[in-house]
Amino acid sequence: PSTTGAESDKGEVNPTGFAVGKDGTLWACGQGADAKSWILRCDPAAKKLETWASSDDNGIAINSPMQILVEDDGHLLVLYSGAGGKEDGLIARWNIADKKVVKKWTLHGLVDPMGMDFIPESKELVVVDNNWALTEVKNGKLARVSLGDGEAATGKVIGTKLRGPVACRFGPDKKLYIAQLGAEFDKAEGAIFAVDGIK
Repeated sequence: PSTTGAESDKGEVNPTGFAVGKDGTLWACGQGADAKSWILRCDPAAKKLETWASSDDNGIAINSPMQILVEDDGHLLVLYSGAGGKEDGLIARWNIADKKVVKKWTLHGLVDPMGMDFIPESKELVVVDNNWALTEVKNGKLARVSLGDGEAATGKVIGTKLRGPVACRFGPDKKLYIAQLGAEFDKAEGAIFAVDGIK
């Protein structure tokens, strides 16, 4: 439900992109409504999901937080997909201690990024681009992304013609597992497949 009572706070109807910290804290993205989005936190022992910080209240106007990753140095990385069909994706680094955004990177060349993960034994990321549409499944992309000192991330597309990829995660076998919608919109054709050799 709404946690602030504000007109723009429609509640958390669509939590996505879960990640678990070393202390067992469960983190998630709360899309809520486009007017207000959140980072969510859950203490598994208490079994209570709570709003931790508002993206909008911390200078991030891009909507649709999709994926969250926990960094080893006390920070979170959050992937924002932005408006459907618009190249406005963003990755933001949050400081867990003070709930503040410390760095933002724009993602050029990706239309609707929805999933990301750290490449094993690397500081680089893989990002899947859904290329979202409300009536069809478009070809998506898989990109390798580096976060540097500038305002834009540097990336290279390493896979195309994915059918609506929505999430990705490296397994213990170091293969990248990608979930996608499938060839047709709103049909039971979703699939998970593995990609080997990303180092």
